[in-house]
Amino acid sequence: APSREHLKNIRAWGFPMPECVEFSNMKILEERRVGGVRPWAWQQRASDLLAPFKEGINPQVETQWRAQCESQWMSKNLGYRLEKLLGEAVGEWCETVAEVESYVESAKGDVLMKAAYSNAGRGHCRLLDGKWTDSSRGWLKRVLKEHGGVLVEPWLDRVLDFSAQYELKRDGEIKMLGMTRVLNDELGRFRGCLVLPKWAQGLDDELSLFLFRDAKVNEFYKYQLPEALKQLLAETGYTGAVGVDSMVYRNSDGSLVFRPVVEVNARHTMGRVAVELLRKTAPGLGGHYEIIRKSQQPNLPTFGPKEEGGIQIGLTAGIYVLNDPEHAEEFLAVYRAAAPRDLIE
Repeated sequence: APSREHLKNIRAWGFPMPECVEFSNMKILEERRVGGVRPWAWQQRASDLLAPFKEGINPQVETQWRAQCESQWMSKNLGYRLEKLLGEAVGEWCETVAEVESYVESAKGDVLMKAAYSNAGRGHCRLLDGKWTDSSRGWLKRVLKEHGGVLVEPWLDRVLDFSAQYELKRDGEIKMLGMTRVLNDELGRFRGCLVLPKWAQGLDDELSLFLFRDAKVNEFYKYQLPEALKQLLAETGYTGAVGVDSMVYRNSDGSLVFRPVVEVNARHTMGRVAVELLRKTAPGLGGHYEIIRKSQQPNLPTFGPKEEGGIQIGLTAGIYVLNDPEHAEEFLAVYRAAAPRDLIE
């Protein structure tokens, strides 16, 4: 459990004081009236774990317990279906070796295969120039057996990765919460999130003009995408946090192309956490949020500056370790609040 000192810091930074209860001691919660349940993701394990509290939840509360959790909520196929709802999909959903081989044979250049239940850029396999190896064939057979399907698509020349964060309520209302710039490495693996008062500030003129004039992203994320999400998720019964990853890539002729759906995350995401952190950040500042290995941080970052008297309200410029750095075993959740120009550089 977090130390008292760390909990005091959390409260000083403007967050509600959390109460941490270990799994082995969860029976103490059964004696209380629970105001709702909200796991990071609705999977069957979460449903089973939270089942003892279902009777004590007011039926008017938004965050109800769920008996069944659809596996499709976690699948890459969900994003593929949304992409098709909005237009033409970039890749193809495949469930057999023959389907994948057929796609690869007709493709030009490198091909990327994504396991159905992969995340954060892990669980991918890249075919250089569409050439198979013993390793890639073995990967495909194993993944099809374990995941039931793969998303196969061309390897794209990424220019910008970003995401939109929504909340889908039980009455069908969908609310947009914010946008993040997603920081990936050269292989497309997640590194962190950048959140700014204006999410696209600091982009070069070519990219800004393309996004707001040509792709009309303001209208897309305010109207088109929410309606398509409601249509897609209404069939599954899902409510709660939703994140949609998007990208801009450069075509072979040098032109920019907007890909509205790279994948859909029907769960909380690092992007959602970053958007919520920005709400706690002092006006005019932005934030950079990342998960790092504790071994990569030999000297723990100092906490953000405090006002005179030792009281700090909100996240002013500085570096914040959000989980207890003294008790963390492997990973640290680090948020840096700073002026946008310092974060963009």
